Amino acid sequence: MVKWDEATSKEIKSLDKNLPVVLPLGSIEIHGPHLPLGTDTMIIYEVAL
Repeated sequence: MVKWDEATSKEIKSLDKNLPVVLPLGSIEIHGPHLPLGTDTMIIYEVAL
C-alpha cells in the first residue's frame, strides 16, 4: 500500500496502473469544543489503512 501524501513522484509513477485506489474522505464539522474539526477525516483515514 502506498500513502500518496508520503510518496515521491518517482514512487507514484512506478505503481501498477491497474491497482485499485482507496480514497478516504471525511467531513469537516463540529463535534463539540473538545474535538478537532477534522475528527471524521482522521478516523476514516485510519480505517482505510
